[in-house]
Amino acid sequence: MGKKSKAKREAKQALKAERQVSQSFKSLGVPSWLGDMLAMENIFNDLDTPRAITEQVSRFCSSISSETPFYIDSDPEPWSRDGCCDLNVMEFMKENGGRVLYGFRIWCNDVYIEAERHAIWNDGESFRDVSFVADGTVKVLFLPDVAEKQVDLTSNKLKIRKALNPKYEEFVATRSLIDVDLPPCSPEEAWNISQTYEQWQGRNLHKHSGRGSVV
Repeated sequence: MGKKSKAKREAKQALKAERQVSQSFKSLGVPSWLGDMLAMENIFNDLDTPRAITEQVSRFCSSISSETPFYIDSDPEPWSRDGCCDLNVMEFMKENGGRVLYGFRIWCNDVYIEAERHAIWNDGESFRDVSFVADGTVKVLFLPDVAEKQVDLTSNKLKIRKALNPKYEEFVATRSLIDVDLPPCSPEEAWNISQTYEQWQGRNLHKHSGRGSVV
């Protein structure tokens, strides 16, 4: 099957799924405009690491940073905290030196792509992602941010969103306007209340979750 045929088939499947969700909301008495909006929220589901750095993915990354994206495996320590990527790197640096490299994880599906801010470890030669993804993903596409953004995690935007299907462009642009950081939380508090990788492993010992690459 050619790329264009595959893209058309996937677009039809996405539209069908959206219509089904919208109809479900309508059957529950939800106003049509709200049902349509909630159905569109589906485009943020089933996000995954891009299977390859396609032209589409490359263009998106280039719009954010002049640095080159690269794949990196999740390789956390047992004490690594969920949602504390920068703190994980700083803790790792205590015994291993190196520095924090700030940037983004790239996630996508057939109709949407986003950059989620992230931080990994770098010693000038090698890289290590000492954090884990709570859904079990073990390989991510990491895009380093530009030099002037290598100050702290919050120098990066929380998320950068882009619709791959023109139909969703206005919705994604509107959704981007409400992306805000969570209320301030001290590093100590975040570290103390977040689950560790060891705890996560214990709870997910018999699960084999994770995102399936799509682009």
